[in-house]
Amino acid sequence: MKILIICVRYYPEQFSITNIAENLASKGHDVTVLTGRPSYGYGRILPEYKRVKYEIVNNVKIYRIKNYARKKSYFSLALEYLSFYFGFNAFLRRHKVQYDIVLSHVHSPIFTVISANKYCKRNHLKHFHYGLDIWPESLIATNSTQRNTLFYKIMLNISKNAYSKVDSIAFSSPSVDWYFKNILQLPINVKTIYQPSLSSYSFLSQAKYNKDVFRLVYIGSITKFTGISMLADAVYSIEKKDKLRISIVGSGSELTKLVDRIKELNLESCFEIVGRVSADRTIHYYENADAVFIPLLNNSYTSLMIPQKVIETLKLGRPVLGMLSGDGRDILEKSSGSVFCSESVEGIRGGIIKMLGLSIDDRIKMGTNNYNYFKNHPEFSLDYSCDAILAEMVRLIDS
Repeated sequence: MKILIICVRYYPEQFSITNIAENLASKGHDVTVLTGRPSYGYGRILPEYKRVKYEIVNNVKIYRIKNYARKKSYFSLALEYLSFYFGFNAFLRRHKVQYDIVLSHVHSPIFTVISANKYCKRNHLKHFHYGLDIWPESLIATNSTQRNTLFYKIMLNISKNAYSKVDSIAFSSPSVDWYFKNILQLPINVKTIYQPSLSSYSFLSQAKYNKDVFRLVYIGSITKFTGISMLADAVYSIEKKDKLRISIVGSGSELTKLVDRIKELNLESCFEIVGRVSADRTIHYYENADAVFIPLLNNSYTSLMIPQKVIETLKLGRPVLGMLSGDGRDILEKSSGSVFCSESVEGIRGGIIKMLGLSIDDRIKMGTNNYNYFKNHPEFSLDYSCDAILAEMVRLIDS
């Protein structure tokens, strides 16, 4: 099968679509990716990619358009979104390679779906959309707009129109089907294909839990919708903070705010600011973690979604401090390896204090419970997700 994947994020940016594309290629399919130059989390186009238009990585052919870098301001974000839309359209108008199907994979923006729709209509191809961000809800989650604004209403109509023209849609969280039917009011049956883990590792050793210092790790984007900036204030009033070490692995718009607050409160001895590292290097921090912090603010319907780190942490067998709701919390409650906290400074502080009170045996039990839950749910694995994607693409081609 000749598959064209259209996505705004791809290697070296750390998103599961890279694993999916390479898995499909390893199964003998001819996979081409249309994407941009990497900038997510870096605040700039990576220098080594400024002139790259085409490359082949692990048997996947990759075309890169000239896009604007994603930075901190809303203006730069708008420029990035528009550059992808016009760049994809321009490339696809002159791209003459024949494909069997198009797979769009969208974090943001919805305009990628529109570009794929136009290309598929022009070339009489089926379009399968595998989404992670729901639109226009992502704009609410990032405080880019409010529901009562004209801009939101315009984006709502654009999103509904784009989704309604796709041949089949799947998302990584079951509750998205409810969102489509009740909020977007689209009579579409949205399938669930879970976002697989990025790690090649599984069930890390339980021998590294530390009885002297509790090591809490956060790995991911440091953005407003995570609420991660509340961590410093939560730690400040904990009496036993000399027994606590928090590693922050990642980058994002809220990193500077968090670092400044840590310095203001003289908490440098409690925090390790690692910054952005490759997916392979994150395993070191998981290995040494007594627990993993997984936050997602309940400020929009995006809170229904499952953060990627949920399945990642289950697979690696680590306890969780969870500040989330929706499908992600539902999974963690069923796996019986988490402590939950409310989304406030007081709530986080209370959750950390509970974690500090866990014995080594408690942590081993929680980590083992999480791994066993992952092991008993094959739908969380990369192979299962890719087989589900393939099955749906075959069905569309044959229909």
